[in-house]
Amino acid sequence: MIFWGTYYKVLNALTEFNKKISSDKSGEGNLLKLQGISGAIGGITAATFTNPLEVLRIRVQVHRTGYVETVRRLMLFEGARVFTKGLAPRVINNGIYSCLIMLGYESVKRIAIKDELSGSVTW
Repeated sequence: MIFWGTYYKVLNALTEFNKKISSDKSGEGNLLKLQGISGAIGGITAATFTNPLEVLRIRVQVHRTGYVETVRRLMLFEGARVFTKGLAPRVINNGIYSCLIMLGYESVKRIAIKDELSGSVTW
């Protein structure tokens, strides 16, 4: 939910910005590049917002305690900053991965469209 919402919001904003600064008023010239950038930003945003849940999930599995007990122990021994542990590598990984996945997804989407529908799709 976080990824797709961010992806389309960023893609729309970048497309509009590209139309304003580009001589290509359709905005189609750099669309694949904009989709890759939007994918990366979507991945980074999703990783940032879901990292606390990921830390909690891992700690519940490792310590074999319930959610409430795990949060209590984390806050007592490590403080609130524990929920940012591993954030930098996760952001880098998700950003690169999401960029590449969206480049592939959007490319396959273009290639796989039926001829009779190609005029009705808005890229």
